[in-house]
Order: sequence, then structure tokens, then C-alpha cells
Amino acid sequence: MRRVVALFLLLSLSVAAWPCLWDNDTLAAEARGLPTVLDAIVGRIPVNPPEYYKRRIEISEAAIKADSSKLEHYDNLAVAHDKLGNFEKAMKAMIEKQAAMAQMKLLNDEHMYRYHANIGTIFAHEWVRQQPNGEPAMLELAIAEIAKAIEINPDAHFGREKVQLRLLETLAQVSGVRPEGDYKELSSWQEFARQMGPKECAEAVIAIMSFGGSPENRDLLAVLNATIPSLDGHLLYMAELREKELKAAGKKMWIEDNSIHGYVIRYKNRAKDQYKELREDAKLYQATYSKFVLDQIALGRHPDTHADFWKTYVERPRLRIAEPSWVQQFLETRSVEILVGSILSAPILIWAAFRIRKRLKAKAA
Repeated sequence: MRRVVALFLLLSLSVAAWPCLWDNDTLAAEARGLPTVLDAIVGRIPVNPPEYYKRRIEISEAAIKADSSKLEHYDNLAVAHDKLGNFEKAMKAMIEKQAAMAQMKLLNDEHMYRYHANIGTIFAHEWVRQQPNGEPAMLELAIAEIAKAIEINPDAHFGREKVQLRLLETLAQVSGVRPEGDYKELSSWQEFARQMGPKECAEAVIAIMSFGGSPENRDLLAVLNATIPSLDGHLLYMAELREKELKAAGKKMWIEDNSIHGYVIRYKNRAKDQYKELREDAKLYQATYSKFVLDQIALGRHPDTHADFWKTYVERPRLRIAEPSWVQQFLETRSVEILVGSILSAPILIWAAFRIRKRLKAKAA
């Protein structure tokens, strides 16, 4: 029964659950740097519209026709097709790249790493699309290809293939492709983050969310939360608010225990208001980003053909969150309760003191 439920959940998951694809955007994003943990929590991550990838397909096909030795164009073509859900065409591009690499006698090159990373991710995405009838062998192939990519280049992509591999192994356990284990428990991810290094694990998760355009994936958010120290209550509280928002929106997940607990939050009301402001800002950020990309494409421009594509792009500045004033801090702590209690109890204490004094005088007389 648990496996049936797990498969049902998988049907509702975004196909971009485990993106670890290599194309020109990967290099550009790595040059710019990753979003912050707070960006990832509130969803301030740029996502390209479908038109972006449709234009990339046209450009890549023309480039390959002009010079089939430029291997990066095969990656661009395969990733673009995968983003649009075209498995057969994505695989065809990778097969053609493999043939080109064989002709060039490339055995353990950077492009070999990219080949295994891309083909493994394409297999994983297609396995999810085919649920509940996906072949177990396809998921196992995905795992094997990602493992091979890590073997060739273990430190690439901010180390995100290591996290992606763990996600795929989790999926294999939850779906019944492999015997059940404890990978789907959040405690297992917390241990994994400790072994990998919390900062490194967080960067890897954010890279997956960024490069794959999956800022609304609850499993990735849960894994990211597992890397945040319990002392950072403000951040964890915002992560909890985001988790509740995504759950209410019907976003599914397969990690069974995704609870966020064991932290202390001061100024809770203020943090909730800040979260609302940050979420609205994230939506405006994405709207601004999408509009710029679509306007540029309408003008016949694309990063693959125009090196200055992003030159006129003005990123929406991060929302500056003001520190709470001493009045807000006072109102959001128990200090105000203590003060009010003291004021209310003062007359009682005065009356009691008066009565005691009166009795003492009576006894003395």
C-alpha cells in the first residue's frame, strides 16, 4: 500500500525534481553565483520560460549542422528538449554527441562527464513522466549514469551530483525499485548533510533548485532545511512557512518526515510579516526576469547568439528587511506580558499590604 501511495505522489511531482543538466546556462549561472539560502526558501530563483528553450533548439540545430565538432551544442540541444519534455529528441542529441566524441577519440574528457550527467538526468525525468508504468531499469540507468559522472568529476556543479544521486536513490527506495531503506527519512538527510558539510550540501541543493528551475519542490526544500543549523530559528521559521504554503498549494513530496522542529524563534509575528514581504518580492522578481527574457527573444536575441544578451538586464534588488525597533521587540516578547501583569497585580499587592499593616496595628494595640 505504501508503494502505491508513493507512486501516486510521484505522479504529482514536478518533472524537474532532480535537475542536474549541463548546458551554457550552467556555466553562466556558476559565473554569477548561486542564490542565497533565503532566496531559495522564499522562491527568489529565476526560471526561464518555454520560449527560451524553443529558441535554443533552433540555434543548437543550426550550430551542429555548421560544425558537428562543437560538442557544447549537443548539450544545449538535449537539455532544451528535456526541459520541454521531449525525451526521444533529448536522447537523440546525446547519442549524436556520443558518436562525435568517439570520432574525436575523447575518453575521459570534461565532455564525457557532461554526457553522463545529462543522460542520467534525462533518464530520471522520463522515468517520472512515465509513472506509474515507468520501467525500473530506466531509473537504475539514471543512477548508474550520475554515479559515473561523479566518478569522472566529483567536484563539479557545486558537488550537486552527489545530492542528486542521493535523491535518485531515495526515489528508488520509495517507489519500490529497490528494497526499502531509510533514505526517505529526513533524519537520514541530516546525517548526509553533516557528512558532506552543511554549507556544501546547501549549495548543491540550491544549485539543483536554480539550474533546474524547481524552486517549488518540497523535497528539495526539506533537504535544504536539513542543512540549516537549529540555532538559526529565523530562517527555519521562514522555511516552515514556505513548506506550509507549498503543501496548501497541493505540491507533493516523497520524503516522509519533513517536519521542521527544534528551533527557537524570537519576534515571530515580525518574521511572518517579513516572509510575506519576501514572497511578494520573489514573485515580482520572477515576473521582471521573465518579461526581460521574452522581450529579448521577441527581438531575435538569445544568450547563445548574443554575448551581450544580459547587458541591459537590471536585476530587481533584494528586498531590504529592516531590523525590528525596540518597541516591536518589546511587544513581541513576554516583557509586555510581565509589565501588564505587574500593573494589574499592583492594586492587589497594595491592598494586601494595607490589610497586613492594619492587622499588625490591631495586635499591637
